[in-house]
Amino acid sequence: MNRRTNSTVKLHWTITLLLLTATAVSSQTDIPIGSWRNHLAHNRSRMAHIVRDEIYSISEHGMFIYRPEDKGIQLLSKIDGLSEVTITAINHQEGTGLIILGYDNGNIDLIQDREITNLVDIKKADLPYNKNILGIALYNQYIYFITEFGVVAYDQDQSAFKETWQNLSETGDFLRIMNGAVLRDTLFLATEQGIIAGDLSPENNLLDFRNWRRFQPEDGLPAESTRNVEVYKQDLYIVQDVNDIYRYTEGSWMRVFQEISNPVISLTASSSALTITISDRVYYLTEGGVLQEVTDDHFLSLKDAILQNDNLYASDFINGLIHIRPGSSEVIRPSGPFSNDVFGIYDAGGDVVVVPSGYDGQYQPLRNHSGFYYFSGGSWTNYNNSGGSGYKTLPPVSDLVGITYDEAGDRIYFASFGYGMVEWDMAEDFRIYDADTPRVSLVNSNPPGPNTFVSSIYHGTDGKVWMVNYNTGIPLHEYTEPDKWKGHMIPITGSYNITGLIVTADNNKWMIVHPAAGGGILAYNEESGKVRRLTSDAGNGNLPDNFVTAVVEDMEGQIWIGTRNGVAYFPFPFLVFDEPDFEAIRPVYENNFLFKNESITCLDIDGGNRKWIGTEKGAWLFGPDGTALVVHYNQQNSPMLSDRMVDIEVNQASGEVFFGTDKGLISFRGDAVAPAENHSNVKIFPNPVTPNFNGIVGIEGLPQDAIVKITDISGNLVFQTRSEGGIATWNVLDYNGRRPKTGIYLVFSSTEDGNDTFVGKLAIVK
Repeated sequence: MNRRTNSTVKLHWTITLLLLTATAVSSQTDIPIGSWRNHLAHNRSRMAHIVRDEIYSISEHGMFIYRPEDKGIQLLSKIDGLSEVTITAINHQEGTGLIILGYDNGNIDLIQDREITNLVDIKKADLPYNKNILGIALYNQYIYFITEFGVVAYDQDQSAFKETWQNLSETGDFLRIMNGAVLRDTLFLATEQGIIAGDLSPENNLLDFRNWRRFQPEDGLPAESTRNVEVYKQDLYIVQDVNDIYRYTEGSWMRVFQEISNPVISLTASSSALTITISDRVYYLTEGGVLQEVTDDHFLSLKDAILQNDNLYASDFINGLIHIRPGSSEVIRPSGPFSNDVFGIYDAGGDVVVVPSGYDGQYQPLRNHSGFYYFSGGSWTNYNNSGGSGYKTLPPVSDLVGITYDEAGDRIYFASFGYGMVEWDMAEDFRIYDADTPRVSLVNSNPPGPNTFVSSIYHGTDGKVWMVNYNTGIPLHEYTEPDKWKGHMIPITGSYNITGLIVTADNNKWMIVHPAAGGGILAYNEESGKVRRLTSDAGNGNLPDNFVTAVVEDMEGQIWIGTRNGVAYFPFPFLVFDEPDFEAIRPVYENNFLFKNESITCLDIDGGNRKWIGTEKGAWLFGPDGTALVVHYNQQNSPMLSDRMVDIEVNQASGEVFFGTDKGLISFRGDAVAPAENHSNVKIFPNPVTPNFNGIVGIEGLPQDAIVKITDISGNLVFQTRSEGGIATWNVLDYNGRRPKTGIYLVFSSTEDGNDTFVGKLAIVK
């Protein structure tokens, strides 16, 4: 590995001064069109690192910097210029200000003077091993990146990788490395066969496995798998087994701290102390050699801790970063969901509700107690029973897998894969309806345990709440307040195993059948009793595949289907029961069926009736008929957290698109919202347009296909467009590609027939 660095970019430092509480910190309510924002679980803190007077908190898939002096928080992510999502190692160089980040795929960022240098050599190397950066050690001008397969040395003076030390077993074969640290002029590596050490003097050829020293039992150290290695006060500390801590000093090993009987999670050294973290407490070694113990009510699932003078910063996987000082403690975390697990995302009248996973690939309940995450007004509220600080409590239910929103009743109904249906008044009252609740028609498929499996739920145009009861002979149920229930048997093969449901505008039920039961779609109308099974058979659905993954109704009443082999749609779904030859249309893009041979993971419709389509290769936005690509977002061309989409949801009120991935949640402010009936509530933003603004101006609250014209004060046309759904956008450039001069500009909008109009003003400062 001797290639030069890949790229250098400016880091976009976004300083957010936020008021800290024991619960969370708030965030901005809205973002500009074309902007991204992360929604990560910063409570899932795994590492803490101190750089000067700042504390870097590394969570499962995110990072923030905390400044104790003013209690400011600075979020750093791909949006700000970082190269990846999952940070697995961090270190810094005293004096130069260099900060080094290693990622789970071998990628590396060097941050100095607000500039990022990205090193991609390890990431791109063709190796049969995990390239996760496990540790970062420094010596002279070299940075040593510790990986499972070995050590990669980077020369800062030459801005290039020098060499790779691998196959370091005593026979020259592969040896799995766990971590590493430099003591004086020697690199010590924790491996699956114990500790090995390499002299870093230029004369010693560490490419040769025979030039590494191997410590044996006769040296006072068992040759056993070693996980942690840390240097403190010129001594080396390691952990073997689960809690055997050894110290290496003056050439000899000694087992120490035998009073610690619990498994050690981490060893971390700072200039102030060596900290030893177990799941519910922290020990630290003082300069006088005394081991002190720290406990706190906020310690629920500790992962790491570091001491700076009298301030202890602990990383907890439930509460986040915890600051302990004499006489007090506080939880520090930006607003975010409780977990990065995303199963479903739902629009609830302009707010967003996210549920984590609830069943596995064989539709067995996970007994997941992560509850749900509720996004409103720019901040997250989490409902669960974790006992963590600042979370709202939830009744003893698990495995929430879906929701539906009742706008008229201003309440939310949850589908639980085990506890039936949960009704929430969006305040504090929750009601659980399962098979044991009087007058409830739901069925427990395996009593007496909590096995009332509701796999999907939908609020219909008839005002009823409809749900499917998985793995029972009464698969479809309706709920009408107050407490009126009715079950529906569907006399057709496959009705026992329904996994998804929508209720269309004409009150038909379209349901996804589990692939193990033959797959496809069930269409059902309870009033007429008509039912039809749609499959990949010609004349009877002609679906791309019987493995259906998503079903959604668009703004024109068409039904779009996602499968393991692309997408299709039914242009006239109301004919499903009466048309003998009833087939879906497969959109054609670039001379082929859209997403042929690709698995669709999710679908949603934006305010312009365009189709968001999720795959394992990112998120795609197509025009209304699926034949014209608008945009494709993936990890390479955007801040997207992962290419694997789990769910996509468009907030129809704001146009913000939420992408649920296998690494968490991120959103993008799109350029389409649901159209308004008239021009009664038009908003122009931002207004005024300042000199440093380089984004997109939005004119929101427009009717469908409104004609929008922007002129100067004299009536000269500057720009013209049409609304996409309920919004029109302008990049603040005239027809010649120039930014208009400073002044007041008029915004005219009208429907096509000219019967409904709007006139507004926009100020531009050049």
